[in-house]
Amino acid sequence: MTTLKAIHFPETTLSSHDVMGQLLLFNTISYIIPTTTEEEPDPFCPTYDPAPLGEEDANRFNQLLEELKGNETAFYQGQMSTLALEYLETRDDDTVRDIIKAVHGEEVKKKSPEQQKEFDTLWKARLLLKLAEMMRHEEQDVYTSLQRIKDAQKDMLGDLKGEQEFHDLFNAITNTLPKQLPVRIESLIKAWGQLFMAHPEPFTILHCYTRDAAEPFMEVSESITGQRPARIIQLILPENSASPQEFFQNKKQWQEKNKIWLTTLKTALHTVTQQGLDEASLSTFTKMADQWTQHIEYTNQASTLEIYLLGDNLPSLLEKLCTIKNKTNHQESPYTLLAVVATHQN
Repeated sequence: MTTLKAIHFPETTLSSHDVMGQLLLFNTISYIIPTTTEEEPDPFCPTYDPAPLGEEDANRFNQLLEELKGNETAFYQGQMSTLALEYLETRDDDTVRDIIKAVHGEEVKKKSPEQQKEFDTLWKARLLLKLAEMMRHEEQDVYTSLQRIKDAQKDMLGDLKGEQEFHDLFNAITNTLPKQLPVRIESLIKAWGQLFMAHPEPFTILHCYTRDAAEPFMEVSESITGQRPARIIQLILPENSASPQEFFQNKKQWQEKNKIWLTTLKTALHTVTQQGLDEASLSTFTKMADQWTQHIEYTNQASTLEIYLLGDNLPSLLEKLCTIKNKTNHQESPYTLLAVVATHQN
């Protein structure tokens, strides 16, 4: 069966539990990490470190993160957070060394001017992505706490005997969702693209949780082809509350049971990245979407995976989005598939 490997943007943490439905189609969904992690590897969501730090620099980077974690309250509050991120996003690469020196009180090991420029650029990218990750976790913790409040509010509001202003207050607080992208998408793309282009692998599928994350890639594709990217298929994502171990077993059994039509779908997706879209392939995708729907369990509020065809390969798209030069010489597929999660309520 054809192998389909995707890379996720922009989050720098991912597990198979987060993307179980998508993994019925994709073999793996990789994600970029700012620095090496000691977490146990996930076979379905492997980490991707395009420009690994050496041991000394990795220790320095992790120490810097620990310093930031020790000042979370001050760092994340109000204008402090905005100013700190603006500082990282808008200053030139020389200021990265200032940040390191200020935190550690030491000089960075000397490199050649060219090496130092590349090192600083990638360091800045890593730091921005890691800060975005920390902010997402911070917001998710707040959201989880609010959900616990929401679970307890029925008893609390019952004691208030219908005081409407308190009902409105609790609903306003607990219905606030955490932000998916705590840092501007333009900055995330540049940081993510800098790391990816340090050693680009030939991924032909880009996976995103939200349309906000996917939109810049749609726009740059449209600037290349003159047309809005075509949606080639929409797949309903099944509900799955299984443990990772149960999921691995269920995935294998499900794929074996549906091997014939699933092979056709995966082959068609691979082919379209090489040859583009035509009427025959559109007809195939329509049939395969019906087959998919017939063989999964879902509700009327299920999410869907919308797959679009972008008009160039991923490194070329990032070159235009981030003004980064692709230094590799290996052949790339002429097209990229963009897989975006969307939620629909009927």
